[in-house]
Amino acid sequence: MKHMLRWLGMAALAVMTASTAHAGPGKWGRNGGNGGGGLGFTRLAEMLNLSPQQRDVINKLRYDNQRAVIRLRAELQLARLDLRQLTEQHRPDLKQVEALIDKVGRLEIQLKKSRILMMLKMKAVLTPEQAAKVAELRKQRRAGWGNRGQGWRRRMMWRQRMMQRRMGGDPDGAPRGPVPPPPPAGPDKSDPDHK
Repeated sequence: MKHMLRWLGMAALAVMTASTAHAGPGKWGRNGGNGGGGLGFTRLAEMLNLSPQQRDVINKLRYDNQRAVIRLRAELQLARLDLRQLTEQHRPDLKQVEALIDKVGRLEIQLKKSRILMMLKMKAVLTPEQAAKVAELRKQRRAGWGNRGQGWRRRMMWRQRMMQRRMGGDPDGAPRGPVPPPPPAGPDKSDPDHK
């Protein structure tokens, strides 16, 4: 149970820093502010009372991570594109398909590892008091999620559908391509065993 709570705590820190890969230097969050999810780095740094050294270390971690993430995402997009092209062939080479599926999986895992390791490195820069403040902010933020209402749910569902389409499938998980005809509605009357 403690292990699970520890991972949940790290995941919550991820929520606070979820958009760091999209931010520019000196920013923590999309466009450096609250507009895209996460707190802006300047605001968060003030709330946590980060020292200039802590800011420098975190900015360096973010910069290095952004470079790695850009490369991984580009490689992942190319692998997905190759996989889509291969699976659209009439009779694709199954070994090539399998190899590309493995490559896509490895790249997705690398992205997740990169995100988690960066969060842990950032967390190591914080003092125990600052880490406690992050936990408090996380609780406040989580409490606010319950008040977002139907509009938020619709946007999240739309976003999920768009991601599925980009990955080459329909929202229900069915692969793209020709749709097979539906099965017959009732028993086949042309069947000689039909009575």
